[in-house]
Parts: sequence; structure tokens; C-alpha cells
Amino acid sequence: MTSRIDLRPSSPLLRLPVELQAHILQNCDYFTLKKLQRVCKSFKRLLEGALFDKALFRSTLRPLSTDELILLAQRSTSATGTDTSTSTSLRLHPVIQEARWCVRDESEEFFLHNKASTVVERLCVPLASLAARDESATCPAVKRLQVIAQRFQVRQDCKILLHKDSKLIELENENIEGDSDGPITIERLASALLELESRWRIRLLCRDRSMMWVNPYPDGTEEFSVDLLPDGSVSVTQNSFLYYDDD
Repeated sequence: MTSRIDLRPSSPLLRLPVELQAHILQNCDYFTLKKLQRVCKSFKRLLEGALFDKALFRSTLRPLSTDELILLAQRSTSATGTDTSTSTSLRLHPVIQEARWCVRDESEEFFLHNKASTVVERLCVPLASLAARDESATCPAVKRLQVIAQRFQVRQDCKILLHKDSKLIELENENIEGDSDGPITIERLASALLELESRWRIRLLCRDRSMMWVNPYPDGTEEFSVDLLPDGSVSVTQNSFLYYDDD
């Protein structure tokens, strides 16, 4: 994906027809598009168009119905030739998928910084103030989402499931046409993960009263995936790994 674009006044890109500019920008990742919105007025006007609603995971995206999700799953199965769940037809928001982030239960602070960065300091943003909080958690947008949190203990080549918990997010309010008011947002997904993390901490405290704090998550060993099943159900899974050296 394109991540660096020359925005100097003399840049040939700014002199291209709008149609070509739009075609080039469609190959940029989410974070690059967000940066361009902030620093370039010409691109800002272009990016505000409906053409980039999906790329920017906008809250105006219409959530797909169950029938539409089933059809999407069938198309993906035909393309891959497999009957297993697939994430190729669904994308998870890059703020969840690509960045390092963490939610703490006491303050609901949302920690966000570049996953590739080695800097210890993090940009601490309250969840209520996060600019992307109202954006769709997935693309295409959905109105029903199963959130799963799993923790594994890893010793050499052995991986043992220690804990599994889940929470269903479902939008209940629908308008006259039967459509929901909007998609499941980052805020809803982050809140669900926060609840699952809080349950895990309570369980640990019940087992060991001396354990008053658990490291925030993700800590860099987590993996996120989004799956679309043949029945049209969608799940987001967070796998956390605790590594132990047997030596």
C-alpha cells in the first residue's frame, strides 16, 4: 500500500485530473488517507466524497443484512475453493488491527501508537475523545458481531488454551425500513474487549488476591482476526499469548 506521497506545490500528483488522483489515493492505506485529510486541502475535499467511505470506515456505511453476509460468504468460498471461515471478504478497522492499543478499565483510556515503533512512550487518548471511535469497526459494516478473547500459554512448540470468553454485540434499534441506525463502531468493539479483559482480571483476583494488576493489552503478542462464517455470522477474535521458557 502507498504510504508516502509528495505534497509539495510542485508535485505532479496535484496537477493530475481529479479522477486520476482518486485512483491513486484508493491504493493508500487508512492512516495515509487520514494524514492527507489533515495536511492537504485539495485531497481533503476529494477524500470527503462517498468514494472513500469504505476505505475510511465511515459511520455512514450501511450494515449488511444477514442475507447479504451469507451471499458474501458464498462468493468468498467460491473464490477460495474452501468451506472454512474467511476474513478475506471482511476487513477489521486498522486502528484495531494494525496499531498497538490498550484499554484500561479504570479510566477507559485508549493507548495508540505505531506497532513498529520502539519508543516506550505511548499516545494516551481517552476512548471518548478518540477521533475514530464512531467509525465502523469492520468493512463492510455489520450490526451483529461476536467478540472472542482467548489466552494461550506457549511453551516451546506447545500452545495451551488458558482462558476463553466472548460477548455478542448486536444493534437493536432499527428505522421504518428495517435498517439499523448505523454500524458497530470502534467504540462498541473496544468496550466489548474492555469488558472481556475486566472479567479476566476479576478471575485472576479471585484466584490470587495479591495480584492487583495485570499488564494492559495488547502488549505486542496479540493477534486479531475477523471471520465471516457461511451462516452470515461475523466474529472478531483476539488471541493473547503468554510465553514461557522451560529452561
